[in-house]
Amino acid sequence: MSTLAWIIGRGGLLGSSLVHTVSSRFELWQGPTQPFAWGDAKTLMQQLQHAAGVFRERAEAHDSWAIFWAAGRAVVSSTEAELSVDTEVFRSFLESVAQARPGGRGAVFFASSAGGVYGNAQDRPLTERSACVTISAYGCFKQEQERVLQAFSANTGISSLVGRISNLYGPNQNLAKPQGLISQLSRAFIFGQPAHVYVPLDTIRDYIYADDCARAVTVAVNELLAASESEARLRIFASEQPASISFLVRLLEQIGKRRVRMIQARTGAQLLQPRTLTFQSLYPRIAPRTSLLEGVKRVHEHQLALLRQGTLPFPALKVGS
Repeated sequence: MSTLAWIIGRGGLLGSSLVHTVSSRFELWQGPTQPFAWGDAKTLMQQLQHAAGVFRERAEAHDSWAIFWAAGRAVVSSTEAELSVDTEVFRSFLESVAQARPGGRGAVFFASSAGGVYGNAQDRPLTERSACVTISAYGCFKQEQERVLQAFSANTGISSLVGRISNLYGPNQNLAKPQGLISQLSRAFIFGQPAHVYVPLDTIRDYIYADDCARAVTVAVNELLAASESEARLRIFASEQPASISFLVRLLEQIGKRRVRMIQARTGAQLLQPRTLTFQSLYPRIAPRTSLLEGVKRVHEHQLALLRQGTLPFPALKVGS
């Protein structure tokens, strides 16, 4: 079966990893040559509408098609106005896909946030059946974006996959965004600065390496396209190997052969961070290929290379989870 795939957000952490895994199974459409105007919502929606039409034309020569949405500017600390823009852009894009619907079997994947939507849910581990108890605007808007995709799937009959992803990390983390605990810790370590951590060191999270996550997502979308009928699925993507912040610090000290300097500075942001989040998907698990030690080492070595090039930005003052 010939499948044409389009990745939106290919410059981000997950998107850049999806480029490699998706192109190994599907034909990858590179998208429009003009960069998307992510800072201008009106222009961006017009660009996405046009690109959806072009994608439909390209997809006509294939048996099936898949769209991977791994985009968005928002982070946990974003304002409700910023989060609302992300949601409206995604809603507008899906309307464009519905209007310019390609022929053949199709599927749309949306990268959501497991930690954001589950929030203070009490299940341990959390599964796809666990109730969502969001504690931040970020989590609420992510859940709304999931509902937007599910409504799109119900109205069009196009298969969809909501991917609730645990803490994603890797060398291609956007260093301009105030996110990514492993990335932030590594940079503070490299610059000899103390990392200002605003959550307890025994805070537990599930860290999944971006390439491992992308591989699992690609397999899941391929399975969705091969299903006998269209479906709207929801799936957790996690390493299922939880680790505390103190454990990450010990790994970094093991790699760098010296102590990590830290300052615990509690702020209001701590209220948006549950103490423990562990996950176990009800779907068959695709085992990660990258251990946490190896993944942290790759992130650290990548940042050291950027430092030698003079392109590693100074670390953020505060580090979350």
